[in-house]
Amino acid sequence: CDERESGPIFKAIAGRTLWGDAADLQSLVERQLSQVPPLLRDASGDPSIPDLLQDLVASLLARRAEDRPGDATLVREQLRAIAALP
Repeated sequence: CDERESGPIFKAIAGRTLWGDAADLQSLVERQLSQVPPLLRDASGDPSIPDLLQDLVASLLARRAEDRPGDATLVREQLRAIAALP
């Protein structure tokens, strides 16, 4: 999963786009290259977001491929664990 694929997940949960309202493509690319993606809780203002979900989304947004989940099966298992939380 890369940023193009996980950005919509971030938006669906946080209620806003990952890099804010970039005025143009150059601004968007500059933000992607110079800023660390915000934590889900901070971006959404929702302190009830579970650590597991915040960590999963952060890993999906990692810049380096080796820091992202290796395959969709791992993501599925993490989502199942999150769904099972009380």
